Amino acid sequence: MEKDDETNALRRSMSVADAIRREEAKMRRQALSPSLAFVLEAAKAAEANHAFLTRSSSIAEQVADAARRYAQPAFLDPKLQFATDVVKAVVEKYRKDFAIVSLYADQFRMLADSDLARRMERLAVVEPVDVIDRVVMADMARVGAEVATALKHPWAFLDAEERSVSSMVRLHGIGRSLSTIHPFDDDLTDALRDDLGDWRDGDQSPVDGVETDAATGEELPGGADPEPANVEARVTRYVDRGLDLDLTDFPVAAFDDAMASARLMAVLDASGAIEARNDVASKMLRHLEGRIRAFIDTHMQRLHGDDWHLRQLPSDVGAAWQEKTQRASENGKPYRRPIDAADFTDYEKIIVRKDNWREVFQGVFKRREFVIECFARLYFPRVLIAHSNLELITNEDLLLFLVEARRLVQAFGIARS
Repeated sequence: MEKDDETNALRRSMSVADAIRREEAKMRRQALSPSLAFVLEAAKAAEANHAFLTRSSSIAEQVADAARRYAQPAFLDPKLQFATDVVKAVVEKYRKDFAIVSLYADQFRMLADSDLARRMERLAVVEPVDVIDRVVMADMARVGAEVATALKHPWAFLDAEERSVSSMVRLHGIGRSLSTIHPFDDDLTDALRDDLGDWRDGDQSPVDGVETDAATGEELPGGADPEPANVEARVTRYVDRGLDLDLTDFPVAAFDDAMASARLMAVLDASGAIEARNDVASKMLRHLEGRIRAFIDTHMQRLHGDDWHLRQLPSDVGAAWQEKTQRASENGKPYRRPIDAADFTDYEKIIVRKDNWREVFQGVFKRREFVIECFARLYFPRVLIAHSNLELITNEDLLLFLVEARRLVQAFGIARS
């Protein structure tokens, strides 16, 4: 009987250890750069794992209690010691994360309406440099009112409040421009390139920490035993392309406020910023992909008939569709439409194929390089969102995704009308 009790105690202890290992693996997937340059990532991880910190302390107490109640010299197990060590390390790590977050968050404050108005007045007399400036400066008073009403979290950087206000106004200018100007207009595209970087070469090559999924061939953050996608390498790629980090230098909650106020994203549920952001991004991606497929399929059918996919696909895309369609049918889950076999990277190839471009898509997107650039900016954020690695999505990822998704959806609406 005593032996059975010891065995059951060991099993309970190992169960606790296994639970800790799972949490520790999750923690590693969400590991952060120690650089304060990427403190936004720490903010998201700390917020997303606040409940985990509480659970870790609880598990630590369970482990200690099991050790006190059941441990004998012969019973002490390396796994139990490992579990205890992991708990201590995890709790300490998230204490540090919260300290970093607090250090960063303390650098921001809310602006009084009078302070905001004064800074907006200064911006209003600055000579506009591009079409986005002209759009936003034409209605600066309303933009100021929207900012004052919509921003519920500290967003103005201490000692650099002018920069924060200027960036916030620019974000609103982007949203307003996409609502009032053709999203692939030459001047607007040039202005967005100043903000988001130059991606006209269509570069979608891997960055450090982004691996390839064995099943789909798509690049994914992590593999079977996933390590975290290298946030620093990814954001460095964006910066090398020319992304203006001033536009994203806000705490997560404030940036989400800004995206909603600029009409680039839905207003989020304040009860859970991380979960709400993830949910909105995932829904937007599903909506976007559905719109892309419907747009391509409808326009290609008009010119080439229902069987357009038999003649108008690039050869590699056509072969992949045929294989996927056959496999889906064999599995008893046939596609409703041929285009439902498409991967996200297929859409650009179909649109920019020379005859398709000339006959169908040029009137919508103006220039082939604009399409290539749009899908290149979408690539990494879309992979992260599509494969449920949303804990790794940064403000930079979100900005690229929201702007380019909005451009495409706006263009589809114009084409339909």
